[in-house]
Amino acid sequence: METDTELEFLNNNLDTFLNFMKEKYPFYHNSNVFLKDMQYGIKHFFEKRNLKLGYAKTEAITDKLLTMLESRGTLRKLNKNTWILNFS
Repeated sequence: METDTELEFLNNNLDTFLNFMKEKYPFYHNSNVFLKDMQYGIKHFFEKRNLKLGYAKTEAITDKLLTMLESRGTLRKLNKNTWILNFS
């Protein structure tokens, strides 16, 4: 899978991914979301689907996903490594 393909998969399964994150991390409405948690969450989300991602690819997907979630209002950026979640 190319980075855009994985990002499209996450976009098409966003609720599934966000619920997966809620199971693994303190991921609830108005909670802090940290860059490393998102990176590891994406890595583990795809590993559960039998796709291993390298660190560089995981970073690229995370950056694109965070930008997308910010533009939708799902995340509000606090600083370069922290966001506030707007998802229940």
